[in-house]
Amino acid sequence: MRANRNSAQRRFPKSPNKAAQFLQPSNRRDTKRIDSPTETVGEIFADDSIIELVRGDSKFLQLLFWDGSKARISSEVKKGGKTFVPPTAFEQEVLQAVRLPRHPRPYGTTEQLTDNLHNWFAQHPGLPDESISILVCFTLCTLFREFIEVLPALSVVAPDPSNSALLLRLLECVCWHSLRVVEASNMGVFALPSPLHRTILLDQEKPTKRLQGTLRAMGYPGGLIRQNGQYHDISCPIVICSGQPLGEPAPPNVIQVVLMPSRGCLPRIEWKSLREAGDELQGKLLQYRLVNFKRVRESKFNPNGLHTPLAETARSVGACIVDHPKLQSHIVELLKPQDEDRRIRHSTGIPEVVIEVAFTLCHQGNRSSIYVSEFADASNAVLENRKEIIRLEPRAVGDVLRNIGLFTERLGSAGRGIRLLNEIRRKIHRLAYSYDVLSMRDGVDRCEFCVELRETAASK
Repeated sequence: MRANRNSAQRRFPKSPNKAAQFLQPSNRRDTKRIDSPTETVGEIFADDSIIELVRGDSKFLQLLFWDGSKARISSEVKKGGKTFVPPTAFEQEVLQAVRLPRHPRPYGTTEQLTDNLHNWFAQHPGLPDESISILVCFTLCTLFREFIEVLPALSVVAPDPSNSALLLRLLECVCWHSLRVVEASNMGVFALPSPLHRTILLDQEKPTKRLQGTLRAMGYPGGLIRQNGQYHDISCPIVICSGQPLGEPAPPNVIQVVLMPSRGCLPRIEWKSLREAGDELQGKLLQYRLVNFKRVRESKFNPNGLHTPLAETARSVGACIVDHPKLQSHIVELLKPQDEDRRIRHSTGIPEVVIEVAFTLCHQGNRSSIYVSEFADASNAVLENRKEIIRLEPRAVGDVLRNIGLFTERLGSAGRGIRLLNEIRRKIHRLAYSYDVLSMRDGVDRCEFCVELRETAASK
């Protein structure tokens, strides 16, 4: 027993203070862990203060801390018991390639800033005014990736490669954290470096189907791609500059700009002077982001007159335009031609045609059912009238009906079809409205369900 007591005395010192120190060695390790620097490319805190990665006036990366009214640039930022420092894990080649602002500059008003951007893009002779306006709005949108629902993809159709090279340089100087990529055969390139919230500028001679699939993931926050056994968030704004438009079906977040061929030589712009002028614009854009990100996050902009999915993209773009209602409303006018083009092209899609047939036939007299064979005959007549060469077999029509939630049943010896019960009629009307079929664009109320649908749509 004595030996045990002596052993206990050796293990636990008599002094309470010394015992406490002896019993709590892990606290020292925890303190060291908490005090170790946290590498970051940017933070947004609960009090709406913000950390941004900048180049500053040093050759090393620095951090900008914005407290809501003023900015301070240094090699580290202390906030909430942590010390934040610039990243060291990224490849230096990548960090050198990404365009980062140096420090914020006063931008005046939003109208003055957008005028500066308009003049910037007007250096390219192949851009008409409406295309320049889209580029200005896209540039502002790249500043607020974390605060918008849909990240736009800009498809620049440029048959002449020399024209596209100049435009990409202009975009590289002003888009947020721009990273230029040539011929992305490996889609994993978009995953590097994802924490930078970058804007990809892609010079691709011919868009591929795989690229278009990737664009869908890039258009919505949280879009993932698998690379080297890991998943990476690749969502970000992107510009695809190519010799031809994207194929169908184009991703819903794509806005197209056509770069007109230039007669004669392009203006000669010295790259060094272009970068210096771009640095000044980047500073103004940085200040615009710092001052306005809360208003962008809380924006209630509604692009009336556009249809889904382009309306969602327009809402995100318009939200990034603060204190400039004229340009904000102009977005709707700029995108209306593309919106109408999509509506017309989608009207020849197989689901749209089958729904249009259902909408038309359910208004015929006292009809109580529609056979699948009737769907096929009427759908083929619509396709032929619209100069489409495709023809549908009844089995294919049955698959389409099932895919849109109209399930067939046997209607006797004549085959399968749908019974036009009131709930089915109501569903057909909702489908026709959602798919925006041509037959209901005249606004005519043909039955009680048309009236019900119009009243429901007006109340939203």
